[in-house]
Amino acid sequence: MEDKQRAERVVQILKEYKTRPNKDLASAMPIGVTMTFVSNVQIINNSELPTLDNICIAKALFSRLKKYDLILMHQISLKYIFLLILLRKPLIIVTHVWETDNPRRIVKLVSALKLRIMTSSRVQLVSVSQSIRSKLGNQGVVIQNRTKFSLKRKMNYERKLDLLFVGRFHEGKGVFIFLEIIKKYYVETGMSLACTMVGEGPELARIRECLNYLGIKDQVRILPWMSRADLYETYLKHQILIVPSLCDEAYGLVAAEGLALGLDVYCSNRGGLMEATLNRATYFDVENLDSLILELKQYFGESKNLKKQRNPIEELNFDITVSEYHQLFMKV
Repeated sequence: MEDKQRAERVVQILKEYKTRPNKDLASAMPIGVTMTFVSNVQIINNSELPTLDNICIAKALFSRLKKYDLILMHQISLKYIFLLILLRKPLIIVTHVWETDNPRRIVKLVSALKLRIMTSSRVQLVSVSQSIRSKLGNQGVVIQNRTKFSLKRKMNYERKLDLLFVGRFHEGKGVFIFLEIIKKYYVETGMSLACTMVGEGPELARIRECLNYLGIKDQVRILPWMSRADLYETYLKHQILIVPSLCDEAYGLVAAEGLALGLDVYCSNRGGLMEATLNRATYFDVENLDSLILELKQYFGESKNLKKQRNPIEELNFDITVSEYHQLFMKV
């Protein structure tokens, strides 16, 4: 069932719950995606669960979930966690992000409660990077996300464009650092670069203003979010991927994708970016761009308009992640 159809069906069922017995409601609810591995282990993913805004719905959901062997929860949610614990089923919680610097007292209390639950003996905790795991007291295991992109096809794709940015247009992602890099390179070399920014976000209007103010409008084209197939093609048209994050990235999937597709990746030394790129990228300090500009001068001075032969990096293959989760499911 497609996501939209699934959502419509859940809404329809919840509207009818008052006139339906709990048993019928439970059997009719199209929850999750069942994945069957060896030993006939059935797993429920929490991402498809409906809102628990009524005791009748909670009872029906509890009845429906009892048939599953294992619960997989992406990013702990207190909305479901106690219901899932009552099921007394093996529970795996995957942590993709973890905020530690919010000063609000209520946020700190909720985070402490979540951490207490995640590190209990009832839960198998998974972090997407060692950077996240360290924030969780080095509890649990690390299974990286990795990428489904591969260079096994179109190995000799001609890369005519220079710099690429892919991500949400937010200050924390370093969108203005990216523009500063382009301007600084132009001022110091007098050379224009063919650059692309792919994404959307709250800073789009300010980005356009900065392009005009800095006088680099003709060097940068802005593209909206696109399909995975189109993004694949966009990656392969560029030589360098810039990931200038100011925030501590939990993992850095974009950086991993760029590396897997043979781009030369230049990224900030924040969070899990070094893990995501297997220490094979070029890392820079966003507070001091001089070393990065020097690297770019050398790069384009030696290889401008030259086509490089890039080899696929098997360690970034998503199949490895699938295998690691499979092993974890069997162990749990």
